[in-house]
Formats: sequence, C-alpha cells, structure tokens
Amino acid sequence: MAATDGFRVSVIIPAFNAERFVSAAIDSAVAQTTPVHEIIVVDDGSTDGTVNLVKSYGAAVSLVRQQNGGAGRARNAGARAATGNWLAFLDADDQWRPEKLATQARAASADVALVYSDRFNCGDRGHLPPQAGMHLDLRVGESLAGLLKDNVITTSSVLLRRDVFEALGGFSDDPNVVPAEDWDLWLRVVARHKAKLCPEPLVDYRFHKSSVSRKDLKMNRARLLVLTRMLQSDACSTLSGSERRRILATCWMHNSYDAYRAGSRLSAAACCLRAAALDPMQWAPWRDLVKIGLGRI
Repeated sequence: MAATDGFRVSVIIPAFNAERFVSAAIDSAVAQTTPVHEIIVVDDGSTDGTVNLVKSYGAAVSLVRQQNGGAGRARNAGARAATGNWLAFLDADDQWRPEKLATQARAASADVALVYSDRFNCGDRGHLPPQAGMHLDLRVGESLAGLLKDNVITTSSVLLRRDVFEALGGFSDDPNVVPAEDWDLWLRVVARHKAKLCPEPLVDYRFHKSSVSRKDLKMNRARLLVLTRMLQSDACSTLSGSERRRILATCWMHNSYDAYRAGSRLSAAACCLRAAALDPMQWAPWRDLVKIGLGRI
C-alpha cells in the first residue's frame, strides 16, 4: 500500500509523568516523511508538566486525559479517539526515525494486519546494539510459533490496522496480564492475521535506570499467564506436547534471566530447573545454572 489518502495513520502516545521526553516523541511523529493523519497523546494521570507541554502544540496534537490506569488502557483510550485506519503506537520516551512510517507504508497491504521493525537501543544503559543483536531473528514475530517463544515486537515500532485492533478488543485490561499486555495482543493478532517485519531499525528505544525487581517479577507472572492462555486456545491446538514443553521451557529461561537481573540468584536457578524439567535435552538451562552459580550470567 502506497502512502496515499487511504493510508491514514493515527499516532497514539500514552504519557505518564513524561515531561522529560514527550516533546521529542511528538516531534519525531511530526517529522515523518509520510505525514501522519493525527497525533493523540493520552495523559495517564500525570502530576508533572506533561499536560502543559502537550497543550503547547495546539491543534496539531489531540489531548485525551484519564485517571492513571497504565499504558495499555491509555492506548485503548487513544484508539477510541482515533479516526485513522491504521494505529501507530509510540511510547512517550521513545522516538521514531523520520522514515519510519514511509518504510512501513511500503510493507502494509490488504492482507497485512501488523507491521513492526527493528530498533536502536539508547538511554541510561548506554548505547546498545540494535534489537536484532539481542535476538537471532526478529522475523520469528511474523509467525505464531515464533512469537510464542519470545516477544520480539517493540510496541513503539508497531503499525496496526484499526479494524483488527477493534475486533480483538485492544490491549487487555486484566491486571494479571500487565505488563505483558503488548505480547498478549501481538499473539492474538498473529494467531489470526499476517504480520510483517521491516528489518530496518526505525525506533530509538530508551532504557531507564530503575529498580527492576518488582517490575521483572510481575512480568514473569504475566508472561506465564499470557503464554498458558494462548497455548490453551484453538490457535495452538495443532502443537505437539514436545513443542508446548519447549515453548514453556523458553519462557522459564526468560524468567530466569529477569530474576537474575533483579538480584535473585535463587529464583533464577529455580526457573532454570523448571526449564530443564520441561525440556531436559536442551543444554541452555544447564549452562545457565552453572553461570548463575558462578555469578556470571
């Protein structure tokens, strides 16, 4: 699909206490070589200067306000206010490269529901390699079997057909699914529709220094819930028992890494043991158990 009048992109930016970064995010949407249809910032109950910054853009940016409910609910509120036929999600602390939408417009077509891209990593953890450097193949996100093993789709890179978003009910507001509600939605999309990777890094994804323990442990629980629900769905009915065990083992390996990052070597080791019990022929859990014991993972 070429960037024509039929390609109307509504940019949705959830913002909570984002006065440090939200202007850069908005400016990167304004600067797209393919003009956007509209920019919608959803203030998620900010207590800083976020609202005044957004208002300074005047009619160029629509402002939606809600009580604090999290990024997923904010994106849903933005989608309800949108009038475009494609939704593009941009977190308030991320930025797009100028050619982001133009590149994705060339990949969008009548049979494609979701387009995503690689990213550059930046911020308080320093300059890191593009996301492709941390994953063997971002293209696995184009299939349900691949996406079940890892969420390789960065939310700020996603361009999603609005009718598909609405048909699937948007992001889950189940508090047990947060903060894995993005992976939950991508899985539900890919289970029914076609996704397409643009391999170019089109997003600057910002890391922040923060205490990760509570967030990571909550992510671990949410990740397992999302995966368990999807494996029980009709979309996964053809998977064999060994395939299901291997997918769950991979999830436990992700949880092990997160637990180690959060400072809990005991929890990290327990997750590795769960992975090994599910898929004992894989060497990665045993390797990481040794690394955890040595403090070198």
